[in-house]
Amino acid sequence: MCKSLKGLLLLGIWGVSGLWEVHAQTFTEISRSLGIDYSALPSFLMGGGAVFFDYNNDGHLDLYFTGGNRRDLLFRNNGDGSFTEVGEAAGILETEEYYTMGVATGDIDNDGDRDMFVATFGRQQDQFARNLFYLNQGDGTFLEVGTNVGITHPSYSASASFGDVNLDGYLDIYVANYIIAQGSIETDAQGNIISFSPECHPNFLYLNNGDGTFTESAQQLGVDNVFEGNGGCGLAVAFTDYDDDAYPDIYVANDFGEWASSNKLYRNNHPQGNFLDVSLATRMNIQMFGMGIAIGDYDEDHDLDYYVTNIRGNVLLQNQGNGTFSDVAPLLNVDNIFTDDKFTTGWGAVFFDYNNDSYLDLALANGFVGTEPIISTAVRDEDKLYLNNGDGTFTDVSAQEGFNNAEINRGIITGDYDNDGDLDVFVSVLEDFESIDPHMLLYRNDQSNNFNWLKVDLQGTRSNRDGFGSRLRLYAGDRILIREVDGGSSFASQHSTTSHYGLGNIAIVDSLEVTWPGGNRQMLRDIAVNQTLTITEEVVTSIKEPPFSELQMAVIPNPIRGEGVIEYSLRHNQSVTLEILDLMGRRVALIVDRQAQRAGKHRVILSTEQLPSAGVYISQIQAGNVRYTERIIFLPE
Repeated sequence: MCKSLKGLLLLGIWGVSGLWEVHAQTFTEISRSLGIDYSALPSFLMGGGAVFFDYNNDGHLDLYFTGGNRRDLLFRNNGDGSFTEVGEAAGILETEEYYTMGVATGDIDNDGDRDMFVATFGRQQDQFARNLFYLNQGDGTFLEVGTNVGITHPSYSASASFGDVNLDGYLDIYVANYIIAQGSIETDAQGNIISFSPECHPNFLYLNNGDGTFTESAQQLGVDNVFEGNGGCGLAVAFTDYDDDAYPDIYVANDFGEWASSNKLYRNNHPQGNFLDVSLATRMNIQMFGMGIAIGDYDEDHDLDYYVTNIRGNVLLQNQGNGTFSDVAPLLNVDNIFTDDKFTTGWGAVFFDYNNDSYLDLALANGFVGTEPIISTAVRDEDKLYLNNGDGTFTDVSAQEGFNNAEINRGIITGDYDNDGDLDVFVSVLEDFESIDPHMLLYRNDQSNNFNWLKVDLQGTRSNRDGFGSRLRLYAGDRILIREVDGGSSFASQHSTTSHYGLGNIAIVDSLEVTWPGGNRQMLRDIAVNQTLTITEEVVTSIKEPPFSELQMAVIPNPIRGEGVIEYSLRHNQSVTLEILDLMGRRVALIVDRQAQRAGKHRVILSTEQLPSAGVYISQIQAGNVRYTERIIFLPE
């Protein structure tokens, strides 16, 4: 982030309570022992993107990170816990001529290997330059083809994400663009900023034409992030299905939020072919120095929550289940405002289950950036690891777990690089005069609690090959654990897109439901733990007419305004229970109570009298030993 400007806001700090059991730390930082003794050379302390992905399809996660004013590096995973740098041999040559910022990968031509988008700032004497696009040749090498495929627009680009916005089976690319010029600053007698007018680039949305080329269409589709004629200074972006309608929406974290633009949430208006700005209606329009995005159902209430990093206080936007969000970071002690008497500066972030206990924890990459004196930021700003206590609260365990480096850290990504069933963490580090010992950080996860786990890879057929935009629901007893597969988030980075579940002592998974982009559903049952599962999309002709091989249910219409219908199909004569639950799992209506029913299709009426008020509910059917759930949105008449 360039010099960031905002009036001082003092928030109360809640003390951390609770005891931490003494044990050996979980993470061991091993980058130098693996030969990853590098740091990014930045301009304006910006950059530091990274990605875990299997570029050569050998079953092992490789590592790529941007170098800023140095060449980007690609480390091939040798499969034995070691890495070899192969960037030049793989054809990653052009990055030495550019200032590189962020990176994301996706299979744009559905040929089974990952292609790569690299966000850039400038090139040699050019103030701004086009971004780079590397096509995977399938033989361990890449070819830079940006100009040929339509990636030609010069900008100061920070982050990118892949997603299929029009559900044509081909991945599109959204690019968050940053500042053009800082503009004038006006202060009052006390030195407080009262006006600031940064000039920022509009964002890009590259629509995949299905022939290996792209058409830039952000303004046409209403997602260029322009605010009163000026761009929004985007630093992070994620394709994410915030409203669980199986269509990818877009969330953008904007810097200088008080003056340029607040954060933006764009709802996919499929099949109309455009997006609607719902930032204000959802209360996702936070005015902040937005820099990184983490996505996950941390409170296990069956919807996605969003953590967004900032200078002097991050936000945790808890999904209220009614289309709105509320910041609960101060209540949960994860706002991360101060380091000693200075403000912290948050960048990358991730929800992940680091100890495999089945609950989503939270990690942050913090790092110094220069600011105006009124916003005094800490030079030594430690990374953070927050343990999910299993009740919707967190405990700061950064020091105990060996996760408190205080260099100039930026991007953070997770992935199981050594294939031992737990998630490792990579943090990108910048080199500057404030650095003490700058080098990239690879934290090997050495947890030894013997908890179970499951990893899931997706392979789309009708959907995009990577399955980006899919939602996975894991059912085990009375637990429902949700994961979303996205094509890039955090800050300028992309996590491994293998969905990872820590399972604690859960010995078998009752079922795993995949909702592919567009709503095609697929269910697997009685899944063994401690394995990597690959699921290939099976296309059904209609969601509302499911095959009899599965218990299926549909709510029509959904959302409901007034009276609705629940349809379900049984393969065998079975005892059926059908009930409506609230988002806490409490029953609000019992519609069918252990009733013996014949095989075939059944319909029941869902009336307004059965739902206490407008909101979001869960329709749950139990037929024999099989359970199926469907979310219901109930709107007032």
